[in-house]
Amino acid sequence: MRISFSPQERRLVPDGFAPFELQPGQKVRFDFQVKRAGLLHMELDGSAAARSQIRYAYTSDERLFPSLYRCFEDEAWVAGRFPAYVRMRPYGQLDQWLSGEEGAYLLEEDLTVLRYLELDNRSSEPLSIRRLWLDYTAAPFQHVGGFECNDDLINECWAMGTYTVELCSQPSKYTQRSLQGPYSDYVIWDGVRRDKDIWGGDLRPASLTALYAFDQPEIVKNTIELLLTLQHTEGEEQGIIPGSGAYGQIFYEWTMWTIVNLWEYVLLTGDLAYLQANVGRLCDVVAWMNKRMESDGLISGLNSWMYSIDARGKISGLAMAQKAAWDALVQMFSLVKHPMQEYCRQQAERTKRSILAQFSVPSNPLLTMIPAGTKDRDRFAIDGNLWAILHDVVDPSRGEQILQEIEKQFWTERGSINVVPVFDEAVDGAWWWDVLPQQSAVWRHNNNIWPYMSAYETLASFHAGRTDRGLEVMRRVGRSHLEQGHKTYWEMMNLDGGLPIGDRGDTLSLTHAWGGTGSYGLQAYVAGIQPLAPGFGNFSVTPSLGSLDWVKAEVPTPHGIIEVEAERTKSGEIRGTVKYPDQTECQVSAGMEKLRG
Repeated sequence: MRISFSPQERRLVPDGFAPFELQPGQKVRFDFQVKRAGLLHMELDGSAAARSQIRYAYTSDERLFPSLYRCFEDEAWVAGRFPAYVRMRPYGQLDQWLSGEEGAYLLEEDLTVLRYLELDNRSSEPLSIRRLWLDYTAAPFQHVGGFECNDDLINECWAMGTYTVELCSQPSKYTQRSLQGPYSDYVIWDGVRRDKDIWGGDLRPASLTALYAFDQPEIVKNTIELLLTLQHTEGEEQGIIPGSGAYGQIFYEWTMWTIVNLWEYVLLTGDLAYLQANVGRLCDVVAWMNKRMESDGLISGLNSWMYSIDARGKISGLAMAQKAAWDALVQMFSLVKHPMQEYCRQQAERTKRSILAQFSVPSNPLLTMIPAGTKDRDRFAIDGNLWAILHDVVDPSRGEQILQEIEKQFWTERGSINVVPVFDEAVDGAWWWDVLPQQSAVWRHNNNIWPYMSAYETLASFHAGRTDRGLEVMRRVGRSHLEQGHKTYWEMMNLDGGLPIGDRGDTLSLTHAWGGTGSYGLQAYVAGIQPLAPGFGNFSVTPSLGSLDWVKAEVPTPHGIIEVEAERTKSGEIRGTVKYPDQTECQVSAGMEKLRG
């Protein structure tokens, strides 16, 4: 039976809740069992004087309560590079709740994100709590896509990925900056608690999971549209797609991934009309890229997604995203028969040549983080190396060598770190950005584990035909979350797998949509369901089970559901069936039987 962490009902009540009286001096903790997001209500009876002396605090992890308690004495306690809680107040007194009808109170008009709620009666009066509930606000998706196999942990990892994306799919009116798109009332955020915003690079992998699992592709289109609508139309950055919806941030890498995101949306949905409507915007981006490219075709960036690492100029991660964007532009211009396609093809090849020339060093298959030899010692970042495999910058032989080297240098029991060798203050000096206090910056990307890159490592392993390696990456990261009671992928983990809590109680996002991409990978690579034409009008099924005994998977398409079952026989062959809609064509690997209709 397929695992799901989505709630069965939209109105949720804490586990075991029953009406009761909270006595003076009594403290009680409620548990919704799984992290949820929505509008939190309480129906109660008590005097205003008592409510002003009854404290509440809520969080998604019990270990964060001490930090919240500190906030009662010091309002500035929870601090960091970004606000730990965006448009949320996770601690306070009951008299701060908003009055409702018939004794019902609403905690906050914006979303409340929590698993645990604690009440502490510091008054001299009892408080009668009649009802407590949360109206779940995540987009009402149907999980028409799915994945199962004989490995229970992998099944939980798939469910974690889809639930993380679901929980980050929220009404657009709750976004930091109200962003109402034309195609849906919902958008996909990167984080449901902290950022509450659309970020281009975060959206790209989350979109793949959403399109392979859920029945509403409109939310992906709507979220992409909001970024495209904010495209800069004047000034030095005319043509760039902003990195974020709320801030309109200039972030070159995220512009590139938004272009890739648009292509993948068109490929998976067949929405050629939307592509045609955006040709002008794409031409504007090409004009911006032409303006920014240096003599070798590479664009120098202002930063990496690893924002606390001082990497500016030519960065391998940005260069790989640039190559992926050129490839996506080739595909899109080809579909609409636009003459720009050949130019983009030439730029894709030029970018590839420059990447290999700029970021390669002798006797090491890994690509450097910044151009080789420009610092006292070369560093190798995991992002550029994984994207080099996924976007065919390196040949299969070198790709295999890169994966082997990542195992040697980047792997830990909990997942892979971002950079080797890690930064050391004594050797490297103050490598963090000047705008960041040392205590807020140095712990975030140096020698820690990010599910964003873990998901890409899973995909790169699958893409290279290393199914078991990709599954092992998923197990390490997924196990770290599940063992601590979390069903959502965090933004970042400490090296030991622990919570990313700073030295002033600030914490990174504990539900970050970009970490769930491995779920898409299980359907697309392990079950092997991939489009060969826009909208799955023609598609292939080539299961790659690794050491798994069997898999079952479903993928939604504009024509209907594709269903795949495959198992390993005693002789080691893969046998199975593919059920697919009448209007489509299917190509299968040996041993797979086609069942149309």
